[in-house]
Amino acid sequence: MPVHVRRGLRKLEFAPATDARAARDARDEALVEFVTEAPLAVGTTACVPLGRRNGELREVVGIAQLVESKDLGAHRREYRYRIRGAVTKVGTS
Repeated sequence: MPVHVRRGLRKLEFAPATDARAARDARDEALVEFVTEAPLAVGTTACVPLGRRNGELREVVGIAQLVESKDLGAHRREYRYRIRGAVTKVGTS
């Protein structure tokens, strides 16, 4: 079951689909960066809701890749992750 990311978003970029099937289906790809206060396990799948387009709720699902971690002082750390994947209707990924 994927981790649902609803806060801590830092970056969102869209790009045209690169694989032929996704391009034929008119699906875009998205790159999303987000932060957490606790580390995620290696190989964790994350799901980020992207809102509505043409009346359909969309999301991107992918394997979270650690980009960096920062010491925020007073025993606090911030972990920045990135996922990349096809933009799909909610519940179809």
